[in-house]
Amino acid sequence: MLRRIWQAWANRAKLIAPFYRHDPNVFVTHQLITRTTTPEPADLNLPLLQPYEGLAKLWHEHTRLRQPDYTSFLSGLRQLRGISLKSVLDLACGTGILAARLSEVADEVVGVDASEPMLAQARTHYAGLPGVEVKWGDFRDLGLDREFDVAVCAFNSLNYLHEIGELDRVFTSVSRHLRPGGVFVFDTNTCVGMRNLSGLQIYHETEGVRWAMYFTFNHHDRVEVATVVLPTGVELHRRIPIDPSDVIAAAHRTGLQVDEYFSHALIPGRWLSGGACFFVLSKRN
Repeated sequence: MLRRIWQAWANRAKLIAPFYRHDPNVFVTHQLITRTTTPEPADLNLPLLQPYEGLAKLWHEHTRLRQPDYTSFLSGLRQLRGISLKSVLDLACGTGILAARLSEVADEVVGVDASEPMLAQARTHYAGLPGVEVKWGDFRDLGLDREFDVAVCAFNSLNYLHEIGELDRVFTSVSRHLRPGGVFVFDTNTCVGMRNLSGLQIYHETEGVRWAMYFTFNHHDRVEVATVVLPTGVELHRRIPIDPSDVIAAAHRTGLQVDEYFSHALIPGRWLSGGACFFVLSKRN
């Protein structure tokens, strides 16, 4: 029993390890140090871009080292729980980093994303990679007409929902695409995480390009806006927090069950709460 508990903890630790990697090309400060308000696109004299219209070209390199290690985590679940990894659905696959990594442990990986600029990058980086296919798709209403062993939604992509009621649509959509007993694993930013980010300025240099992100969170409305300032324009990324209570309620309404959840802080007293949470859901037989 103790060995199994240790294996489960070690599996979680591998998953979150990339969160703590140091990136020398990132500098974080607080708005009070350099400015009192988040800059408006009009003030910067830059065009307003759609989310990822400009950032997509930098996203692959920016996230390559810090994406959660779902490949190791799913391999660990296969050992601990005997799940199958023949086919994996990668929701909000972005530039395809995770889809490519999952192909190391799965026979087939299908990645879907609603951003054409991100899909263009995925096709550029992984065109012709055996066992990997990427296509356009909205995780709220997929119609792939097939089932998978596992579905993954990584790097807090679910936070891009417009409002928390859409979580039911996502879970219903995922359930349609999972085999009985199939597993859905994902991570989200919580209210705690968004409160902690609010007011921060994060400056990046990616492939020689300097850019910045400014975070604001309205706790009353449960809405975060990340203002991304690029040399080519400004993107506004609107997101909502998703807490464990939201996931548990939506799973209960949509025929999925919450097997486990844990935070990015794997220490006593903080296992079930934190700025980022990871979830393992399964489809009832």
